[in-house]
Amino acid sequence: MAKKVTLYIDDSSLRLLVCQGPRIKEWANVPLEPGLVKNNVIIKTEEVSARIRELFKVQKVKTRAVQVGISGLHCLSRPIVLPPLPKEMLGEVVPREAKKVLPVPPDVLYLSWYSMPTSDGKNMVFIVAVPRETVDAVVQTLRSAGLRPHFLGLKPLLLTKLAKGATGIIVDVQHNEVVVVIVSEGVPQPVRTVSFANENLTWQEKLPIIVSDTERTIAFFNANNTEKILASDIPIFASGELLNQKELWETLSKKTGHPVVPLPSPLENLENFTASPYIANIALALPNAATDKNQGLSAVDFNALPEVYRPKRISPVRILALPVAVVLAALILAIALVVNTNSEGLASIQSELTKTEQLLKQRVQQKSELDAANGRLEKQINDIKIETSQSTAAIGSLENQTKGLNRDLAVIMNNMPATTKVKSITLTGDVLTVTGRAPDEKELLAYVDNLSASGVFADVTVTSIARTVNGTIDFSLLGNHEGQKIAASSLETVVNNLLPDINLRQVSYGKGSMSVSASAATLESMLNYIKLLEQSGKFSDIIVSDMSQTDAGRTEFVLILRTGE
Repeated sequence: MAKKVTLYIDDSSLRLLVCQGPRIKEWANVPLEPGLVKNNVIIKTEEVSARIRELFKVQKVKTRAVQVGISGLHCLSRPIVLPPLPKEMLGEVVPREAKKVLPVPPDVLYLSWYSMPTSDGKNMVFIVAVPRETVDAVVQTLRSAGLRPHFLGLKPLLLTKLAKGATGIIVDVQHNEVVVVIVSEGVPQPVRTVSFANENLTWQEKLPIIVSDTERTIAFFNANNTEKILASDIPIFASGELLNQKELWETLSKKTGHPVVPLPSPLENLENFTASPYIANIALALPNAATDKNQGLSAVDFNALPEVYRPKRISPVRILALPVAVVLAALILAIALVVNTNSEGLASIQSELTKTEQLLKQRVQQKSELDAANGRLEKQINDIKIETSQSTAAIGSLENQTKGLNRDLAVIMNNMPATTKVKSITLTGDVLTVTGRAPDEKELLAYVDNLSASGVFADVTVTSIARTVNGTIDFSLLGNHEGQKIAASSLETVVNNLLPDINLRQVSYGKGSMSVSASAATLESMLNYIKLLEQSGKFSDIIVSDMSQTDAGRTEFVLILRTGE
């Protein structure tokens, strides 16, 4: 059984795992200096390439073909439903539909997709978009190291191959990021990858972030899938560094209401081998779902390596031409030997020539038949083009379905990074405009990624960006929605009456009320804010449900605002 070489690359290390079937043969973890890889992009390709060459040399790995994995940071994924279409049309329809639901221009992304039939005869297409700069840098680095990448896997999707069943929750924690994936009926939705603001946070500091992201992802899924809400017995599969913190599992389970179990490794572990750092490598080493009857949670399993970088396939025409050429060469050699050995073999040679002529005539006949088949194929292509024009109405219906999802403005606040401030929120018809200020472009892009990954907005567009004299970024976002109506005017009142020394943390909605969690510099500032809310006339009742003083002297509080809606 051939060896399979896997390599996982992230901001801080290179992880090599070599397997032969279910047996682990070699493993190594090489740390990377800060700045070589940043935010899932290899910045210094030559230096990283040199580290990879040295790693393969020390481990005595001579195989050049590798399966490579990267983080899912800044990678986008969406499940979309298409009407019944011929398979040949997906290559035309999917990129067009992806352009409508992805917030980033398609020319900066590599797009991959995986198609699955649904019970009602439609096509469920799971699309993944990876920034071109991320993939180009990975391939350039590997080629410079003398390696040939055959497969590119994104960590969130790789993890779904390890757990059994059709529905489940996966939480993977590494020192620099947390991944939360919910898989429902074989389809990952949603997929979240969030970086920790500081890699040196303690577990006591990381735990609230892990719990918050997990609870938020579960709540979002349940709110948008009321017909298949996650039951309390659906497990959370823990992986990565979380595996080594079993005392924290109880807290995560208690907060979320779901049991926590370790994500299993199907490989045969060796003595002194710790699986948790190599969890993505282990998933890379497994067979594809299409060939493995014991596949994990997800039915989605595909190669995210763009076609332009995949090994070239040998043309069937060239394969067929090789034996024909060998036959002809053998005939010519036989004829030459007969001529050289005995002139009396001329009759035999003539016979061979006749056979060759007949063979050539057969080839001519076969070519004629192939030409006829090509003509029929061209007719089929024309028929498909006609079907494409006839399916305009169906695609138009799809456009209406994907223009807007659940108009849940709470996502605006829950997905906002701590250093980004919202100035105003305006609702006009089905268009939501958000203006605010971010410390830099990367923070703004991360905010847009979080909003897009939430699946609430059918389209999120940055309509304006302006740098202030202080170097920060003023921005305006435009989002299209559809679905349930929410108290947009009440949210505008909460945000627009904020005082400069009050930080808004979270806004959530209930029937006829909303909850506001915030922090004020002083108790007096909090009281002034409550007065402004009372003077707005938007709320029938304002209740302070919780209030505490931090070590820094700030007042943290929670307000319950009765809207009467």
